[in-house]
Amino acid sequence: MLTENIYSSMIGRHYFKREIKALCALIDQRIEYRLPNFALRTRLLELMSNQFIKGDADKKELEKRVMRDLAAYPAKQEKLEMSYKIQVTLYSGGKCTLDINLNTIQWTEPESGNSFTAPINYGTTWISNVPERTFSGVFEGENNVVMMSPIISRENILKTDNFAVLSVLLIVPVGETKLLLEKTCPDCKYGPVHPSKANKGNGEFSKMAKYVCSNCDSEFYM
Repeated sequence: MLTENIYSSMIGRHYFKREIKALCALIDQRIEYRLPNFALRTRLLELMSNQFIKGDADKKELEKRVMRDLAAYPAKQEKLEMSYKIQVTLYSGGKCTLDINLNTIQWTEPESGNSFTAPINYGTTWISNVPERTFSGVFEGENNVVMMSPIISRENILKTDNFAVLSVLLIVPVGETKLLLEKTCPDCKYGPVHPSKANKGNGEFSKMAKYVCSNCDSEFYM
């Protein structure tokens, strides 16, 4: 299987879409800690098929690289070597199971005892200016009623049967953190936007950096 942050350096950097870059960083983290990532690589291939690339990179060749990696290290082999279903109990009383191989979250409703399963949604929360991972899932219940699982974060976990692996999963990869720190224009949503050369504001903005959007020329301070 590919190693050494190859997904970010050989795949992610060729794409504009932040979701692809963040997913590559997440895959690299899983590889680094020898954690299941086949489902994430499969999702990456799906995202790549409908996205434009930067420069003169060969889109088909990039997709073939991922396909070769999927074939060289398939889900069956991954499950034999590293299979993880992590049980999590929340302070609210809810119980969730994170299936790292399938990339799913199963949530058991405390009141009814009903269980739902959906793909994991990866989010972030900021604690002391450091991003930490959150997990959740969106479920379609009876009569097409959409329900959302409790959000799993470090602060609301009462207990788990595999704290060592869960602690790794709660770390936001460096590559994704860099993406989160990039600024986006609040008016046209263009990004990344970098501080202007005269990067300090005046008056009430004197302690903030001045940004000028190259797409719509809007000025804002952060």
